[in-house]
Amino acid sequence: VLAAAGLIALDHMVDRLAEDHAHARTLAEGLAELPGVKCDQGRVQTNLVYFDLDTMPAPAFTDECARRGLLGGAVGPRGMRFVTHYGVDSEDVQSALKICEEVLS
Repeated sequence: VLAAAGLIALDHMVDRLAEDHAHARTLAEGLAELPGVKCDQGRVQTNLVYFDLDTMPAPAFTDECARRGLLGGAVGPRGMRFVTHYGVDSEDVQSALKICEEVLS
């Protein structure tokens, strides 16, 4: 059942996937510039962005971001994951970066 979504994306949304991947790269670039964030931009090959936090536990970061309307997932005590998708545009990426900056300051 999960593979069906991937097959539909590959068959009908290839251009959209490229846009999602570009948004993920932009997000990773912006995150890497924030103090206290380690983001290996070379790992961003799809719409998944993984990064680590030096200054804040991931669960607390996730909660603070969610209060501001930004959803992400904690991956361990300091690791985070954001995902870009069809509902995310360039403005959303910039908003996400602003929220991250606010939460980390």
